[in-house]
Amino acid sequence: KKDTAKDMYDNILMFENLSRLSRKYKLLISFGSGAELDRRYDIKNYKEEFSEYRVPVDYYGLSKRIISQRIKAWPDPTKMVNLRIFNCFGPTEAPDRMIKASIKRSLAGKPIIVHQDKIMDFFYIGDLLKVIEMYIDNDDKNLPNDINMSYMDKISLIEIAEHINNLTNNQKPVIIDSTGKSRPYCGDGSVLHGLFSNELDGAKEGIKKTYEELKNGR
Repeated sequence: KKDTAKDMYDNILMFENLSRLSRKYKLLISFGSGAELDRRYDIKNYKEEFSEYRVPVDYYGLSKRIISQRIKAWPDPTKMVNLRIFNCFGPTEAPDRMIKASIKRSLAGKPIIVHQDKIMDFFYIGDLLKVIEMYIDNDDKNLPNDINMSYMDKISLIEIAEHINNLTNNQKPVIIDSTGKSRPYCGDGSVLHGLFSNELDGAKEGIKKTYEELKNGR
């Protein structure tokens, strides 16, 4: 689906409507995107502050960058937070998303298809909920107001596919459409790791939990 100028307009208008009513709430949680780091280039282990040095040209990425910069510049740093998501997965995501679709194919004994390998941050929905709960429970604390939803360990799409096949005991080899690797799409996870240490499940455990739910018919 191609982004349009209306997507940018809607995103910015949504934020501006909420920001002007900031006196009415204690905390605004905004779901940002790795797209604000400009997907025309490699996005590899970039720290949060790197968003200030890239200006994406696509409508979606630009809108997310504008919103994240507004949040970082907000006078009260405890009022808003930008949780920058590169990719989020779980059992209830859309059926055509990579992890859910791959688990479904593997459970059916079909080969998993990877269009082109790349390093990419996949963040488990259960871990995202833990982050959200921490911010809600500590809305008066001076927590980071801009943070990557990224794990320290990085995995590739092929590694994800092989991990899923191991979980399902699927013997079909992974099919790779294109050789080589596409641009990496991942952030530095050290700020998040400093807040949670070993309390998060991580990508592979999250994939296992997603697989178990899908296997049981969710």
